Amino acid sequence: MKVPDDMKAIPIICFHNGRRKILPLEEAYHLFWTAILGWVLLSDFFRAGFGKRAKKGRLSPIIQGDALKFVFNILTHGTLALNREDICLLDEHGEPPGPGLFAVWAYRFGKLFKGPRPYEHVFFTDRHGHRQKGYRMKSGETWLVVVEVDPKSGFKNEDVDWTVFETPPE
Repeated sequence: MKVPDDMKAIPIICFHNGRRKILPLEEAYHLFWTAILGWVLLSDFFRAGFGKRAKKGRLSPIIQGDALKFVFNILTHGTLALNREDICLLDEHGEPPGPGLFAVWAYRFGKLFKGPRPYEHVFFTDRHGHRQKGYRMKSGETWLVVVEVDPKSGFKNEDVDWTVFETPPE
Protein backbone atom coordinates (compact mmCIF):
# COMPACT_ATOMS: atom_id res chain seq x y z
CA MET A 1 0.00 0.00 0.00
CA LYS A 2 1.05 3.53 -0.58
CA VAL A 3 0.54 6.18 2.10
CA PRO A 4 -1.84 8.85 0.75
CA ASP A 5 0.03 12.05 -0.18
CA ASP A 6 -2.04 14.21 2.18
CA MET A 7 -0.96 12.07 5.18
CA LYS A 8 2.72 11.40 4.38
CA ALA A 9 4.17 14.34 6.31
CA ILE A 10 1.84 14.30 9.33
CA PRO A 11 4.11 14.11 12.41
CA ILE A 12 3.46 11.01 14.49
CA ILE A 13 4.70 10.34 18.03
CA CYS A 14 6.32 6.90 18.11
CA PHE A 15 8.59 4.82 20.29
CA HIS A 16 11.25 3.36 18.02
CA ASN A 17 13.34 0.80 19.92
CA GLY A 18 12.11 2.40 23.13
CA ARG A 19 13.07 5.95 22.22
CA ARG A 20 10.37 8.57 21.78
CA LYS A 21 10.56 10.08 18.30
CA ILE A 22 8.39 12.24 16.12
CA LEU A 23 8.36 10.77 12.63
CA PRO A 24 6.51 11.65 9.43
CA LEU A 25 3.68 9.16 8.99
CA GLU A 26 5.27 7.72 5.85
CA GLU A 27 8.50 6.92 7.73
CA ALA A 28 6.55 5.45 10.66
CA TYR A 29 4.63 3.27 8.19
CA HIS A 30 7.82 1.86 6.63
CA LEU A 31 9.44 1.26 10.04
CA PHE A 32 6.25 -0.48 11.18
CA TRP A 33 6.55 -3.02 8.36
CA THR A 34 10.29 -3.61 8.69
CA ALA A 35 10.38 -4.02 12.49
CA ILE A 36 10.08 -7.38 14.28
CA LEU A 37 7.09 -5.86 16.10
CA GLY A 38 4.84 -2.92 15.26
CA TRP A 39 1.84 -1.72 17.26
CA VAL A 40 -0.56 1.14 16.44
CA LEU A 41 -2.17 2.14 19.73
CA LEU A 42 -5.15 4.05 18.33
CA SER A 43 -6.33 1.21 16.10
CA ASP A 44 -5.11 -1.63 18.36
CA PHE A 45 -3.42 -3.19 15.31
CA PHE A 46 -0.15 -5.10 15.61
CA ARG A 47 2.13 -7.12 13.39
CA ALA A 48 4.91 -9.39 14.60
CA GLY A 49 7.53 -11.48 12.84
CA PHE A 50 8.20 -12.03 9.17
CA GLY A 51 7.28 -14.51 6.44
CA LYS A 52 5.64 -17.73 7.58
CA ARG A 53 6.15 -16.70 11.20
CA ALA A 54 4.32 -13.40 10.75
CA LYS A 55 1.26 -12.61 12.78
CA LYS A 56 -1.03 -9.56 12.65
CA GLY A 57 -4.39 -8.42 13.94
CA ARG A 58 -5.99 -6.71 16.91
CA LEU A 59 -3.95 -6.86 20.09
CA SER A 60 -6.77 -6.61 22.63
CA PRO A 61 -8.22 -10.13 22.05
CA ILE A 62 -4.77 -11.57 22.83
CA ILE A 63 -3.58 -9.28 25.62
CA GLN A 64 -5.76 -7.30 28.02
CA GLY A 65 -5.63 -5.29 31.23
CA ASP A 66 -2.38 -5.10 33.13
CA ALA A 67 -0.66 -7.43 30.66
CA LEU A 68 -1.20 -4.70 28.05
CA LYS A 69 0.51 -2.24 30.40
CA PHE A 70 3.44 -4.70 30.59
CA VAL A 71 3.68 -4.84 26.78
CA PHE A 72 3.60 -1.06 26.42
CA ASN A 73 6.26 -0.59 29.08
CA ILE A 74 8.66 -3.25 27.83
CA LEU A 75 8.44 -1.70 24.36
CA THR A 76 9.11 1.81 25.67
CA HIS A 77 12.01 0.82 27.97
CA GLY A 78 14.41 0.22 25.08
CA THR A 79 16.80 -2.55 26.06
CA LEU A 80 16.60 -1.66 29.76
CA ALA A 81 15.16 -4.43 31.91
CA LEU A 82 11.57 -4.08 33.01
CA ASN A 83 11.05 -5.56 36.45
CA ARG A 84 7.96 -6.02 38.55
CA GLU A 85 8.99 -3.20 40.91
CA ASP A 86 9.18 -0.58 38.17
CA ILE A 87 6.90 2.30 39.09
CA CYS A 88 4.98 1.90 35.83
CA LEU A 89 3.75 -1.54 36.95
CA LEU A 90 2.80 -0.75 40.54
CA ASP A 91 -0.88 -0.92 41.47
CA GLU A 92 -2.88 1.94 43.00
CA HIS A 93 -1.48 1.04 46.46
CA GLY A 94 2.13 1.11 45.27
CA GLU A 95 2.45 -2.68 45.31
CA PRO A 96 4.21 -4.61 42.55
CA PRO A 97 2.60 -7.58 40.83
CA GLY A 98 3.55 -10.96 42.23
CA PRO A 99 6.33 -12.86 40.44
CA GLY A 100 3.85 -15.38 39.01
CA LEU A 101 1.62 -12.69 37.54
CA PHE A 102 4.63 -10.89 36.09
CA ALA A 103 5.69 -14.13 34.36
CA VAL A 104 2.13 -14.60 33.01
CA TRP A 105 2.24 -11.13 31.45
CA ALA A 106 5.52 -12.01 29.71
CA TYR A 107 4.00 -15.30 28.53
CA ARG A 108 1.01 -13.45 27.03
CA PHE A 109 3.38 -11.06 25.27
CA GLY A 110 5.16 -14.10 23.83
CA LYS A 111 1.89 -15.24 22.22
CA LEU A 112 2.40 -12.52 19.62
CA PHE A 113 5.31 -14.42 18.11
CA LYS A 114 5.32 -17.71 16.22
CA GLY A 115 9.11 -17.94 16.24
CA PRO A 116 11.87 -16.72 18.52
CA ARG A 117 10.80 -13.97 20.87
CA PRO A 118 12.51 -10.56 20.56
CA TYR A 119 12.71 -10.22 24.33
CA GLU A 120 14.63 -12.09 26.99
CA HIS A 121 14.53 -12.54 30.72
CA VAL A 122 17.35 -11.29 32.87
CA PHE A 123 18.12 -11.62 36.56
CA PHE A 124 19.04 -8.81 38.94
CA THR A 125 19.15 -8.13 42.67
CA ASP A 126 16.25 -6.02 43.97
CA ARG A 127 16.38 -3.37 46.70
CA HIS A 128 15.84 -6.07 49.36
CA GLY A 129 18.79 -8.16 48.17
CA HIS A 130 16.58 -10.79 46.52
CA ARG A 131 17.26 -12.15 43.09
CA GLN A 132 14.44 -11.19 40.74
CA LYS A 133 13.54 -11.81 37.11
CA GLY A 134 13.11 -8.97 34.65
CA TYR A 135 12.44 -8.79 30.94
CA ARG A 136 13.91 -6.65 28.19
CA MET A 137 13.88 -6.40 24.45
CA LYS A 138 16.92 -7.95 22.81
CA SER A 139 19.50 -5.60 21.40
CA GLY A 140 19.75 -5.94 17.65
CA GLU A 141 15.96 -6.14 17.23
CA THR A 142 13.82 -3.30 15.89
CA TRP A 143 10.33 -2.48 17.14
CA LEU A 144 7.92 0.44 16.83
CA VAL A 145 4.95 1.68 18.83
CA VAL A 146 2.85 4.24 16.95
CA VAL A 147 1.19 6.43 19.57
CA GLU A 148 -0.62 9.43 18.09
CA VAL A 149 -0.37 12.58 15.99
CA ASP A 150 1.98 15.15 17.51
CA PRO A 151 -0.47 17.57 19.18
CA LYS A 152 1.89 20.50 18.49
CA SER A 153 1.56 19.93 14.74
CA GLY A 154 -1.91 21.37 14.27
CA PHE A 155 -3.17 18.00 13.02
CA LYS A 156 -5.52 15.78 15.01
CA ASN A 157 -5.70 11.99 15.36
CA GLU A 158 -8.91 12.12 13.32
CA ASP A 159 -6.90 13.47 10.36
CA VAL A 160 -5.16 10.11 9.99
CA ASP A 161 -6.66 6.96 8.55
CA TRP A 162 -4.90 4.59 10.97
CA THR A 163 -5.96 1.58 8.89
CA VAL A 164 -3.18 2.51 6.45
CA PHE A 165 -0.88 0.54 8.78
CA GLU A 166 -2.92 -2.63 8.24
CA THR A 167 -1.77 -3.14 4.66
CA PRO A 168 1.87 -3.95 3.87
CA PRO A 169 3.89 -1.88 1.42
CA GLU A 170 3.75 -2.90 -2.24
